[in-house]
Amino acid sequence: MYMYRISAEVTQFKEGINQVFGLWDIMASHPEVCLPLLSRAPEPLTRTTLRDLFEPVYSVAGSNNRAQEEETVYAWEAFLQDIEGVLCCP
Repeated sequence: MYMYRISAEVTQFKEGINQVFGLWDIMASHPEVCLPLLSRAPEPLTRTTLRDLFEPVYSVAGSNNRAQEEETVYAWEAFLQDIEGVLCCP
């Protein structure tokens, strides 16, 4: 019932997150791996835990896709560094 009201937003979220290494497809096919990201885990998430959840597969070196992929990974690493040590759910 509520899904109908927000289905456009959910679809937009899924499409957007799937643009990052097909993340939505990965989450849908392996939900147990992403469970700590989406629920309260008994132990806090760390930078290393988050980094180890993903392993990028790069395009050919020198290609436009590769350059964008490297920028994305750089942004991901910067994000992880920014949140390191921050308690999000006390």
